[in-house]
Amino acid sequence: MDERGNKDNRNLVATLNFEGTSAAVYMIFFIRALDSASTGPANLTFYIDGIMRSTSSVRPEDYAFNLNNFTPSMEVFRASDIDPNIAHSLRIQWTHGGVTRPAVVVALDYIEFA
Repeated sequence: MDERGNKDNRNLVATLNFEGTSAAVYMIFFIRALDSASTGPANLTFYIDGIMRSTSSVRPEDYAFNLNNFTPSMEVFRASDIDPNIAHSLRIQWTHGGVTRPAVVVALDYIEFA
C-alpha cells in the first residue's frame, strides 16, 4: 500500500543519495499464500546514478518461504564499482503488470554503503 492508501500501486520507488564506493540492498520477500487471486508478475530494478544496473523478475518459485510465508533478509543487489569522487543516487523500483496483484511482494530491509 502506498502513502495514499492505494493497494494496487503498480510502481513503487525508493531513492537514496549517498557517497561511497559500494552499495548493497537487502530485502524480505512475502508470498501472498492466503490470497489465491494474487498471481501476477513483479519486477525489481536497481539504478545507480540513473543507469540501470540490474533487473529481475520476482516469482514465488525463486524463493524459499518459511512457514509464515516470508524469507529471511537477503542481499538482492550489490554494486562495488562506484566512483569514490562524486555523490551518487540509488533508485530501487518495484513494478507489477497490474492485471492481478503480484504473488510476491517485497519489503526493503536495509542498505549498506561503503
